Amino acid sequence: MRQTSKTIYGEQSNIMLDTADYDTTPLKIKKADIKDILDENEVLKAGTLLTKDGKKVTTTTSSTDAHYILKNDLDFKGSMSPDNDKDNACEVGSVLIRGNVIESAIKLDSTNKEVEKAALKHIYFGE
Repeated sequence: MRQTSKTIYGEQSNIMLDTADYDTTPLKIKKADIKDILDENEVLKAGTLLTKDGKKVTTTTSSTDAHYILKNDLDFKGSMSPDNDKDNACEVGSVLIRGNVIESAIKLDSTNKEVEKAALKHIYFGE
């Protein structure tokens, strides 16, 4: 068993337009798969789009592999891995599969956002 403690700076990001009706599921996310979209504090920000395998999304003008939206910030700083390779560290995040979100809080591709929004069939985007 591992015991940890974390200091939280600032406040949690709010991506939800309506918190009364939504569904989430846990998703295992490997640091190596999202390393280049972590912020300077090794945090994967709420509102980030993820694939069904917990990887960084790839979007073109006609397709995307977006499947989930990360509901809460996920901290990878100090995450442990089974082989001591920091890139193999995993965290479990809560991802949104249905609900109403604030569009401006979601990390949509600026040129192909309509493709990504269409792929997230059970998500309503509002302001």
